[in-house]
Amino acid sequence: MKTSMHRMSHCALRGVLAVLWTGIAVLAQAQTSNRLSDPGEAKPSRWQAEYDRFDDQVRLRLLSVSDARSHYVAGRLDRLDIESAVRHFAAARVMAPQEKLYLAALAAACVQPVQPTLPDCDAVDRLADWARRDDDNGMPMLWLADHARKRGDKEATIAYIEQAAAAPRFDEYGSRGMLEFWDYVQRVQIDADPAVKTLFALGNGATQPFGGYAERTCIEPVERSDSLRSACSRLGATMAGRGSSLRTRSLGFAILERNAADAASLRDAHTRHATFNVFRTRCAEALDARGALESADAAVRARFIREAELWVRNQAAVGEAAACARGIGAPAPP
Repeated sequence: MKTSMHRMSHCALRGVLAVLWTGIAVLAQAQTSNRLSDPGEAKPSRWQAEYDRFDDQVRLRLLSVSDARSHYVAGRLDRLDIESAVRHFAAARVMAPQEKLYLAALAAACVQPVQPTLPDCDAVDRLADWARRDDDNGMPMLWLADHARKRGDKEATIAYIEQAAAAPRFDEYGSRGMLEFWDYVQRVQIDADPAVKTLFALGNGATQPFGGYAERTCIEPVERSDSLRSACSRLGATMAGRGSSLRTRSLGFAILERNAADAASLRDAHTRHATFNVFRTRCAEALDARGALESADAAVRARFIREAELWVRNQAAVGEAAACARGIGAPAPP
């Protein structure tokens, strides 16, 4: 496992504290820095040394694991070593075959272009496996549509988009992944201040290691048939209205804009997207917790950690968008 590539920068730390209640996945990007703070920025985190020790001990412990959650966490931390990550996700998938988070993580890792191809990805069509076992979720169908587009199969592309648009939910399992990290650090037998464990869980849990989104199928192509445009419009409406994360919903509005049939539809999509962005901003401002974990007052830190756990568990239960709506007392815009 690479021990020098995944430290949290000071920017990531500030992001964790500033947008906790929204869970927007811009918190901790993969870094080559080994510090919580970058040169030329504000003073280093008070937790820098202890965070580094905890990070090293976690990675050392994860070199030998025997349970599904630990394999998942190890795979996420190995996000720059896809071969190792796939092995861990495949092990988690075997140990807990009904856990859809592991299905999704393995599928997202296996769609990455790697040469030579990886045995754990070749053994089974991991994307089809996810779609089959998570058949009410539109996300794997969208990936299948993107693969069909790359093959030049226009009919299959539209068919998969239509299936995704009809799905009752759209979930990439980012919130479940965050909870997995949270629960792992709470039970791991490594001595560290609760603030350090919170930073580790939130920072690493918020970073999506592989895959991203296959929305390019409905956004990128310059030439599109009426049938593709129509299918994509329905998909955009589904993602905007049913996406579990704020990013998925925002992408839904972008797809609606890109596939608007006329000027009036485009204006409506723009207006709805702007309204949603106001909602998203309110979520980000619902709790300005910057500095809470840096406080010298243990009670202040403890209060923040309790609120952080409440948020993590709430968004895992109902999805990020719904958790945000609860937090600000206002429904997400349709």
